[in-house]
Amino acid sequence: MKYFLKKTVGISLLFFLSIIILLASTNTILKKKELFKIDPQDSLVVFGHSHAECSFNDSVISHFKNLGASGESYFYTFSKVKNVLKGNPQIKVVFVEFTNNQVMKEMDDWIWGNEKMLYRYSAYAPFLSFSDNALLLQHNLSGYIQCLSNTLKTHTSSIVKNNNSFSGMLGGYLPLHKHKADSFLAVQQATSHGKVTADTAISYENIRYLKQIVDFCHENNKQVYFVRSPQHKAYFLTKNENIFQQVRNEYFAAIPFLDFNAFPLVNAEYADLEHLNYEGAYKFSMYFNNLLKEGLLAQKDLPRFLNEKAATYH
Repeated sequence: MKYFLKKTVGISLLFFLSIIILLASTNTILKKKELFKIDPQDSLVVFGHSHAECSFNDSVISHFKNLGASGESYFYTFSKVKNVLKGNPQIKVVFVEFTNNQVMKEMDDWIWGNEKMLYRYSAYAPFLSFSDNALLLQHNLSGYIQCLSNTLKTHTSSIVKNNNSFSGMLGGYLPLHKHKADSFLAVQQATSHGKVTADTAISYENIRYLKQIVDFCHENNKQVYFVRSPQHKAYFLTKNENIFQQVRNEYFAAIPFLDFNAFPLVNAEYADLEHLNYEGAYKFSMYFNNLLKEGLLAQKDLPRFLNEKAATYH
C-alpha cells in the first residue's frame, strides 16, 4: 500500500513538473510576440474593468487608447500595464479606473476565483511573476492546477497554428447598445438591493496591486490619474462610498482623482445602472476630450478646474 501511494505521488509530481516545464517553454515563445503594441500616436491610455471599457469611446478622444477589460482585477491589470508601457515608449499619461466596487472584498474572487482565473490565466501566464503564481496557488490550488492544464493546451495550439489567440487581452472600447436602466431600477426597487447596507470588507490584495501599478508608472516617469466613470445615482454598490473614500484617502491621497461619478446623463444613456451605453459613452467621451483640449493635464488645482467645467456643462 505504501509502495502504491509513493508511486502515485511520484507519478503525480512528475506529471506536474512536466506541465511546468512545458509551460515555461511556451511562455518564453509567446513573450517574444508583440502582444501589447498600440498606435504610436496614442500617448494617453486608460486601464480598468468594464466601467472604463464601456465609458471611454477612444475614437473621439485625441491620442487616447482604451485598454479596459470586463471583469479584470488590478492583479491582471498590473501585468498589462507593465508590458504596455515597456512596448510603447510614446505613452505619457496613464489613467486608471478607480471606483466603488474595486475596493470591495469580492475583488478577491476576481483574482483567484475559478471563473475569472480560468478565463484570464492562459492569456496572462507568460507575464505573471513567481509571486503572482504563488498567490493564485495559495488561495485556489485546485483551480490553479486546472488553469495550468488549460493554459498548456491553449498555448500549444496558438504556437502550432501560429495564430494570435491573445488578441483580446488588451481590451478596448466596448459600445453597449442596450437601454435597460429603467428595468434595472424597477428590479432594484423590488428587491433587497434597494435597502443594501455598505459592505465594509475590503480587498487588500486588489489595493496592493493598484499600488504596484502606481509605483511602476512613477518609476517609468508616467503621469498617473485615477478616474471614476459615471454611474447611475441609484446604483446600489455606491452605498460603500464612505469606505471607498477612506481607502482613497489612506492609500492614494497623492494621486490626482478625476471623479465623473455624477456626470449628468439620463436613463436612456445607461446600458444598466453601472455601465454607459454607446450614447452615454459618446457624450461623456466628447466632454472628456474637451477637458483634455482645455488643459486638464496641466492643472495645479484639479478639483477647482473640474468643478468650473461641470458648472458650465449643458
